[in-house]
Amino acid sequence: MSNESLLHHLLPLAKRSFSNLSHDPDGRGERTIQEYSTELENDIADITSWAQSENQKELLTETLCRYAANYEKYLSAWLSSQSNCASSFITGRSNFPVSQQQKRHRWADNHYNTFREWRTRVLKAIKKFYTPSVDALEFSRQKLADALKLHSFMKAVNSAHRDFIKNPESLSTSKLPDNWKTRILSFVPQYSWIKHPFAPYQFTNNKARIKMYDDAIVICEIESTFEFGGIVATAHGAIRNKNWQHIFMKTHIRIINVLCTSCEQYQQTKHKYRRNSSH
Repeated sequence: MSNESLLHHLLPLAKRSFSNLSHDPDGRGERTIQEYSTELENDIADITSWAQSENQKELLTETLCRYAANYEKYLSAWLSSQSNCASSFITGRSNFPVSQQQKRHRWADNHYNTFREWRTRVLKAIKKFYTPSVDALEFSRQKLADALKLHSFMKAVNSAHRDFIKNPESLSTSKLPDNWKTRILSFVPQYSWIKHPFAPYQFTNNKARIKMYDDAIVICEIESTFEFGGIVATAHGAIRNKNWQHIFMKTHIRIINVLCTSCEQYQQTKHKYRRNSSH
């Protein structure tokens, strides 16, 4: 086994962990260390590729060191727990402590599952930290377009129904789909406060969705404006991360107050979102 392996120093522990589990503990230990060393190298390469901006690259060394140290810690914990495990095929069936070994195997399995779950969770978090939320932005834009399209369609249907009440012949010239013309012809309100096919609460709900996706787009655009990642929106409209505080006013004036805590400097930056006089 090559001495250049990242986890070569864990080889004695890996060999011990398979001493009572394999007929070839040395070979099994070497293959295990080689496997997880390759995985760690691939993870480091992936994390490095995610860091694009200069600010992200400044944090890269710290991120890689912390990830590698924790990777080694979880791997060592699993190998150590497995060193207490034994197989009756290796040690022999005579006086084999079945109940004890079942507990130790479950203990080792729990350490392994914790290790793998930690890796999956942390890599996902690191990728989210370093990569811009393009998917979230596109998703919100698409949802906003769908909600606006639905709003226009609901207005057209109710308008056609009003015209139909005044003049039944007007429905024949309507550009609505045939199935909706049929629904207008057969429309019977369930409640007295429902006058048209689309009820007032449906407009209210769709307007709320439009506002929700519009706010989501604004937050995503702000996140992409600042190179530093890790931005999270709170319920009160504040957007925070480790080195920056972005206080986003969603009310009449959309202004971002930027507090650079790392440099102890305060800057107030008016974003491109200006006062909307219609609000």
